[in-house]
Amino acid sequence: MRLLIALLLTLQVLLAQAVEPKQKVEEYPVHEKAAKAAFGAEFMVHVVSSSGKNYFVPEYFTVELAVYPDKGITIPFALRDFTLRINGKKQELRPETPGIAALSLGFAGLPEQQRGASTPQEAVTAAGFNDTDVGQPVAGYLFFPFRGDGKKANTVELIYRGPAGEVTLHLR
Repeated sequence: MRLLIALLLTLQVLLAQAVEPKQKVEEYPVHEKAAKAAFGAEFMVHVVSSSGKNYFVPEYFTVELAVYPDKGITIPFALRDFTLRINGKKQELRPETPGIAALSLGFAGLPEQQRGASTPQEAVTAAGFNDTDVGQPVAGYLFFPFRGDGKKANTVELIYRGPAGEVTLHLR
């Protein structure tokens, strides 16, 4: 019974949209328009903010991203459409799924769940983007594998090449 309750609470966390998009794309520090959608982003270095709490994800660069599709259309959203370029290098980083990023935080077993509290792993998973169809504004996190000091990343560019067009967001 205890395991069932823990699983139901985990499912509830995963189904909830943990990151709400801002009212307007212009509210993000960086925003650009592609052919069929606008993108807003903030480079969070190694942090995920979810449900009023911050979580440190040391093995990943994190980018809060919001997608605002043009009215009346639905866009297939896929992680493979995004890359991150650091310091102008030719090699671009590909994002990993939120579940993989959450696993990097370790596994502490199934904790006692009280008042809807969740583990850092659940919060990171719920805050992340997965492949989906986007028909209204949505927000979440992208996780790019990067171990190291974020201060050494002098320039950071989020690149989107997908069904909504192409755009580069200069995050730093």
